[in-house]
Amino acid sequence: MSQPGGRAYVIFDSNYEKNINIFKGDFCEHPLTPDLPGMDKWNESICPKDWRIAVKKAIDSGMIQIDTTIEGLGQKLGLDPVRLKERVFSYNKICEAGVDNEFGKKAEFLIPVKNPPFYGIKVGSNIGASQCGLRVNEYFQVLDTNCSVIPGLYAAFHTAGGAIGENMMGGSVLADCHLAYTSGYVAGETAAVNIE
Repeated sequence: MSQPGGRAYVIFDSNYEKNINIFKGDFCEHPLTPDLPGMDKWNESICPKDWRIAVKKAIDSGMIQIDTTIEGLGQKLGLDPVRLKERVFSYNKICEAGVDNEFGKKAEFLIPVKNPPFYGIKVGSNIGASQCGLRVNEYFQVLDTNCSVIPGLYAAFHTAGGAIGENMMGGSVLADCHLAYTSGYVAGETAAVNIE
């Protein structure tokens, strides 16, 4: 939130398909692949069954920028090309040393950005938890002060209150991932049924 415009940037290189697998098991962001359980029932109108297709679509639409140089990527993202090149150089030095004294990133996740083409995406902020969130029913429909459904309004993940009591402060990564996925799925399914 302290960054200009409340934005951050993710920069990566051409090894992203190999590197994405490094994060499996430590975070909840497992890439979608057709071999995951339940994918035979997956609705591809929500998003593709294969994360690589989603990345290609994001590149084609301009959400993810691509360039053969860090400076060129910086220009496409609206960043100072010289400062971005300096920052990537500095980050790569941290990766070579295997110790991140600046942000405390674990050594196994210090992945250098060296091989063109280079990719970048502008991302927004994320609030990890809200104290209680909006009161919802079992379909994640938001309720008013009389506990009546507000038509067309849904809440999911940490914006949905009452999942872990009145003073919800978040939980484990595993619980959060399931809460995000399940609440989003149930809210979306309910919304789709109510539209028909």
